[in-house]
Amino acid sequence: MQDLIKKIERWAIDRELDKTAEEMAELIIGISKDNIEGIKDSIGDVFVTLVIGNMIDEKLDIEKYYKYAKEDLNRRDIEDDKRAKIFGLAQDMMEVIRDEYYYDTLFHTLVDLVEIAEIHNLKFTDCVESAYDEIKDRKGKTIDGCF
Repeated sequence: MQDLIKKIERWAIDRELDKTAEEMAELIIGISKDNIEGIKDSIGDVFVTLVIGNMIDEKLDIEKYYKYAKEDLNRRDIEDDKRAKIFGLAQDMMEVIRDEYYYDTLFHTLVDLVEIAEIHNLKFTDCVESAYDEIKDRKGKTIDGCF
């Protein structure tokens, strides 16, 4: 995971990107429509944007918080409640927009992402790897808010 985080950070620095709220909205749509491929893609995309935003705003140890998120899920039962997950993501999205990337926002969003992956029988690292594989060769940059 640490290698993927470094690759994502390097890719983002080169392109000046940060779109967490937009990607979270796509994940909410994927969950609401039970679109597994959309969910997998969006989980990875949200994580990519969290890495980028964290790199720009806080520089917290995202690998450590990912491990904490996994441990948190191991201590409790996973809820398979679509509405609860959508509500949780919407709250996380508002925190990201309002407060940016502080510890609680990062941690709760990671817990939600890992939990959503498990509910849908997806491996979180596969989601992230897939997202990185999709973006790694893109060479564009953001100009006036458009990539």
